[in-house]
Amino acid sequence: MSSYLQHEKLAMLQTDYATHVQAGLAELSRYKQTLLRQPADTDALSGLYRFVHQLSGSAATFGFPEITN
Repeated sequence: MSSYLQHEKLAMLQTDYATHVQAGLAELSRYKQTLLRQPADTDALSGLYRFVHQLSGSAATFGFPEITN
């Protein structure tokens, strides 16, 4: 595969990833609101942890290493 095609494919994957993250921000906001009202809500805390862990673990793969730090 040519370098140009690899770059184009990565750009498409980055766009898809950014869209996925953007959609996840609403979920993140719900977790935050729940935890502000009910700090002991283990479901919200677990969901928040999963979201942040997944985001951190996959960000560098898609060209966003800043998120992993």
